[in-house]
Amino acid sequence: MNETKLRSMQSVLEAASIAGYAHQGQLRKDHKTPYVCHLFRVCLILRELFGFDDPRMLITALLHDTIEDTLVDFDDLEAAFDGEVAQWVSLLTKDKRLPESKREKAYLAKLARAPWQVKACKLADLCDNMLDASTLPKASLKKSRARYDHYWKTFRNWSEPQLKKPLEITARIMAEMGGVTAGEGRVRGTAAGDDRDPGPEADRSGRARRPGGFARHRRREDVDRLSEEGKERGVGAA
Repeated sequence: MNETKLRSMQSVLEAASIAGYAHQGQLRKDHKTPYVCHLFRVCLILRELFGFDDPRMLITALLHDTIEDTLVDFDDLEAAFDGEVAQWVSLLTKDKRLPESKREKAYLAKLARAPWQVKACKLADLCDNMLDASTLPKASLKKSRARYDHYWKTFRNWSEPQLKKPLEITARIMAEMGGVTAGEGRVRGTAAGDDRDPGPEADRSGRARRPGGFARHRRREDVDRLSEEGKERGVGAA
């Protein structure tokens, strides 16, 4: 391992430590899972499924909720890493001073103007939230899925070439986890005739049913399959 790569890896490991410390004591919405698990999964989705190994993106994935949900602020991130990472994390941060409807609108507008690297991190975040949705209490499941579907209707129109693979994987996960109805998972520029046969796991409406075995974590063989299919499409890190 050359010195530059070693320094980059050390920065990613430092980000993982900061994430663990900053989110200490926080739990996911199932009130059981340490919140930091979500950050690690987002980083893994970005690297292993989407195929991006840019240390700045991995650090951003690990720290994407720190400004919004912890005492860590922009200046802390800028001092620990650099202004670009701090800026990317800020673009993934909602302004909680605003009422919810205005907050979400401002957040989507900010993401629309963000660099493709930030958008890739958000897609990884959406993927993990959808994969984890089955663990939510019924009271919050409906609201969360409605929000994820609302996000996806915007995200699927992103046209940066670097996002082709992440968008295709996100569309598959959204459909297979029951987050969107037939056709809504299609990414921009994909004809209806290009859709794969939904197979025996789809109901008559075409909505993909959540396969058995998703009680807590997605089946490993399904994650491996998505990863291999993404590699075959030949879109990697840029």
